[in-house]
Amino acid sequence: MGSPAPPPLAGWCHAGVDKAGRRFSLYLCGAGEGNAALRDLYDAFEPKGCTLCLPPLNDDRRTQWLEGLLEQGVNVLALADGIVVGHATVMGTENEGVGEYLVFVRPEYQNCGFGTALSEAVVEIARALGYRWLWVLVEGRNRRAIHVGRKVGFQMEGPVAAEREMLLDLASGPV
Repeated sequence: MGSPAPPPLAGWCHAGVDKAGRRFSLYLCGAGEGNAALRDLYDAFEPKGCTLCLPPLNDDRRTQWLEGLLEQGVNVLALADGIVVGHATVMGTENEGVGEYLVFVRPEYQNCGFGTALSEAVVEIARALGYRWLWVLVEGRNRRAIHVGRKVGFQMEGPVAAEREMLLDLASGPV
């Protein structure tokens, strides 16, 4: 079993209903917890490597990547219909007070509110952990990611390019 959740997150979970009327739950997942279900999410995710080369195409690299996320980040899983339909994480960066964020939702569950629910959860968690900023790198053409990011308060940073940085000031963001 992985390390326990940090004290401000002990017992953290949420439940909701998506746009299609399905009940879902969000819960924390650490190293050793839910690894098989999370692995299933990314093994089934297509196309692999579609977003900034994530999830990794190679099985071994995908395993290493997931292990790193589970060991270094605070991870939230979305469960609906008996399967993991989404995953989000926040992890520290070399910049004090800045957390890196990522989110993936199974393609067949996109546009149902899971990305927003996971993003709102990560914002809540990042604030509880004392982060000042959240940072994410998105592909400039990934309109879904940009829409969800803006919906929870992220702002675009830097020049228009193939990859775009988005930042959320956790002290003033809307969520």
